[in-house]
Amino acid sequence: MANKSTKQTFSILRIICSAREALGVAEIARRAEVPASTAHRSMIALETTGYISKLDNSSKFVPGKMTAQLARAFCERYTIRAASMPYLRQITTATDKTTTLNVRIGWYSVCIAIIEPPQESFDARWLTERHLLHEGCASQVIAAHLPTREIKDYFDFVRSQKIPMPSGWQDTEFLKQLKRQKRNGYAKEDAGVGDLKRIAIPIVGDGTEAIASVTIEGVEPDVSAPRSEKLKHCIGIVKELSATVQENASFFSNPFAHIDPETVLFND
Repeated sequence: MANKSTKQTFSILRIICSAREALGVAEIARRAEVPASTAHRSMIALETTGYISKLDNSSKFVPGKMTAQLARAFCERYTIRAASMPYLRQITTATDKTTTLNVRIGWYSVCIAIIEPPQESFDARWLTERHLLHEGCASQVIAAHLPTREIKDYFDFVRSQKIPMPSGWQDTEFLKQLKRQKRNGYAKEDAGVGDLKRIAIPIVGDGTEAIASVTIEGVEPDVSAPRSEKLKHCIGIVKELSATVQENASFFSNPFAHIDPETVLFND
């Protein structure tokens, strides 16, 4: 009984942490598929321990200070995070856009750092946001530097988990896309706002694998053009960071590389 209660409590915590907005008890209970009274008991325990808190002047809940501390502790396990900060700031200053850092864990990429310009109106990423390696340019540019056999293992994982793929998906076409991204030295996609783009540049470590990616959020089409001087400048900044990583490869190794990627599963 206690084990079931613990699972329900963690399920509710995941729901609150994954939401982009504050949630009330009724909505949390609906998403957790438990009675409101059960959800309320779990939320009392989470609020008491600081993992969730009430939004000011509201009955809705958001992640609390303890949750934020756990997220920061996870992000700081990656030594590339601290080393990347000066470079992310350079790119943010050069583009006046939000810059983020993604790393790989299992078959996912996770955002572990965000640098915003003083005036930012673009709705960018949030800390610890994660995506599968085929989802979005920040993930794909990491996948583009994996050996083909590992990409095929990823396809097997996606299918074993019955993860829906985009309409018209073909493994061979995705592999061709990854090869283009690796050849170009960056990946880009629509940012979902007007004609703005999102650009991801790989941080290449020891050998040819990308240990992380730097993403510039919401850039104008002229900046994302292949011949753009601003894009070349940003790629140059990331190449400087890659050179630093390559000189100290063991220091920047992935702290979770020993974990079998098949066992890393995120639940929304």
